[in-house]
Amino acid sequence: MVLETEDIELSNVQLESLLDFIKHKTGMVFAPRLRTWVSKQFAELYKNSSETNFTAFFDSLLADRKRYESQVLFERLTVHETMFYRDKRYFGFLENNLFPDLIAAKETTKSINIWIAAGSSGQEIYSIYFRILDKFPQLKTWNLSLYSTDLSQAIIDKAKNGIYETHEVNRGLGEDGLSKYFKQIDNKSWQVKDEIRRKVNFKRSNLVEDFASHVPDMDFISCRNVLIYFNDTTKADIITRLAKKVRNGGYLILGQVDYINCKEPPQGMKYNMEQTFPYFKKES
Repeated sequence: MVLETEDIELSNVQLESLLDFIKHKTGMVFAPRLRTWVSKQFAELYKNSSETNFTAFFDSLLADRKRYESQVLFERLTVHETMFYRDKRYFGFLENNLFPDLIAAKETTKSINIWIAAGSSGQEIYSIYFRILDKFPQLKTWNLSLYSTDLSQAIIDKAKNGIYETHEVNRGLGEDGLSKYFKQIDNKSWQVKDEIRRKVNFKRSNLVEDFASHVPDMDFISCRNVLIYFNDTTKADIITRLAKKVRNGGYLILGQVDYINCKEPPQGMKYNMEQTFPYFKKES
């Protein structure tokens, strides 16, 4: 008999062990109100597997002998809700402050590196590149390196393909941007033009693990609305390691929901608050 998800229930001890495993592997910490949801996601994972022994499946996963299933679970637990040009204040800051400052500072080298950490399905990095093409055409001749990473390989694959359905392109993207930077695939989907997709390096990366070799040093790192998943200790560790990847004069921007115990700047950086989101700038 195939068990329904409702028939599978983790004990309190099993759930605590599962939450510890998830925290160790990804850094994600779930509020008490979400623990039942986590348990249901695990039950759904088991139901869709070929295993017939629930306890054996559970024990194997926590012993790290089911890497594929673990990754599927982590992707189930990661929220990838995003949109083009998410937060007009953020993009206004980039256009009016950050990019003019970087362009002036990098005039000699004509090189800017940008990394969107936890970049989800690509809307943020594509939106930034669209804004660069619209407002800073001189950067077309610069050495502009764009990176976007995420924990989920499936989401990275979607970002690389750059295919979005009508309801996705309608979220934040105007008709002008759609016609300039996309090609229509069919009556319900659009794809970012090839020459734009080729400009972005999409990679899978886990912020809890060592990401130093995944990307070079950066002039601008955006890590928005993901640190909320981590406890304060893990959050501080991630911010410190991100800061080490920022070049002198560069920026590290966090999301407004990530603003918890962030006022203490990493060494060599200055804390700032831009309307609703915090950012750090590394001293030149």
